Amino acid sequence: MSGFFVGEEIEEKLRHFLSWYYPGRDPSDYNLEDVLAFLDTARLRQRMWGLDARVQDYASLYDQLVAFVKARLSLSGDTRCQYHDRLFRSLNSRDTIITLNYDLLADQTLARIEGEDHDTTYPQGTPRLDKLASLIGEPHVIPAVPALMSDELQSGFYLKLHGSLDWIVCPTPYCSNHRDWYRIGSSNADGQEEGKMCRRCGARLELMIVPPIAAKRIDERERLMPIWRIALQELAECQTLVVIGIAFNQSDHELNWLIRQSNAVTRPYGPLQTVHIVNPSDKPADELLGMLPRSVESRSWKDLAAYVAELR
Repeated sequence: MSGFFVGEEIEEKLRHFLSWYYPGRDPSDYNLEDVLAFLDTARLRQRMWGLDARVQDYASLYDQLVAFVKARLSLSGDTRCQYHDRLFRSLNSRDTIITLNYDLLADQTLARIEGEDHDTTYPQGTPRLDKLASLIGEPHVIPAVPALMSDELQSGFYLKLHGSLDWIVCPTPYCSNHRDWYRIGSSNADGQEEGKMCRRCGARLELMIVPPIAAKRIDERERLMPIWRIALQELAECQTLVVIGIAFNQSDHELNWLIRQSNAVTRPYGPLQTVHIVNPSDKPADELLGMLPRSVESRSWKDLAAYVAELR
């Protein structure tokens, strides 16, 4: 997340804020996660505590930052990463992908692969992206059922724990469009995008992304609860865990709880056997291994290119 702002055009107010937040420091020192977390907290408290928005309008700055992130991570419709492609093609249908990123690179790569392999890889199970769509919105299942169905459980999941740049939601807690989320472009209806008016309460629709704050308030975002619960289940069932590019900061209590708890529940297929860690720094590996049983065997790679080169 460091270097995210280097060489990019930034709105004037946001640029001034970054200079205030990082006094006398080069943009290469700016960290997106730190800025996003600060502005998310600040905009909520400014509204609750009645702080003077003429000094710093945090709500406006937060909107500018999200717009910048969306533009910075924008992709053409046919973009996919060769490393993601190689990684995902190495999976079997029962493997699960859990991502903390809200960008769409993995989504588009996976969509292409699942579209090609739908008739062969998923003859009985449900493709990962299809299941994700039913988890974030009202599932279109006839008859309506309260639990996951057997065909959904026969194959792996694609779980986005921090939301996504193509999910929209109404910010009004009592509105039904706050409980159900929608994927931009998932239907033929036009006008379904961030910034448009919610047809049920009139509020401005927002992107559904979770800022990386210490208390992510997962339980306040209803649709994230089953996604995190399934992630716990999948981590408790896996015997090989591959971790790519995650820092495991001590302040990330929700993620650290998820990792520890997956080894503190009944594991139907036995204990975790192996962990593969891909990260240019050694510190994340130390943090992760400190949360896992000592019996786990580990291997490390410095970058994703080196890791996928060894995949069969």
